[in-house]
Amino acid sequence: WLRRPRSARTVAESRHVLRRMEQNDSIEYARRVAARHAARGARLFEDTLGFIPQSEGKAILRQVIHYVNTRLL
Repeated sequence: WLRRPRSARTVAESRHVLRRMEQNDSIEYARRVAARHAARGARLFEDTLGFIPQSEGKAILRQVIHYVNTRLL
C-alpha cells in the first residue's frame, strides 16, 4: 500500500489501514514515542541553551517544542 503513489490509493484502503493502526494502538504508541522525544528535546534545549538570557525568541523555541508534539493532525 505505501509503495503506491497516493493517487493510486483508494479511500477504502486508507480507512482500512487506519482501522488496523487503531486496533493495534499504533497511533497511541507513536504519540508516546513523540512525547518522549519532545521531552528529551526540551531537556537538551534547556541544558544546551540555558546560558542564553530569557528572550521572546527563546520563549518561542520552547513553545515550538511543545506545539510540535501536541498539535492535532
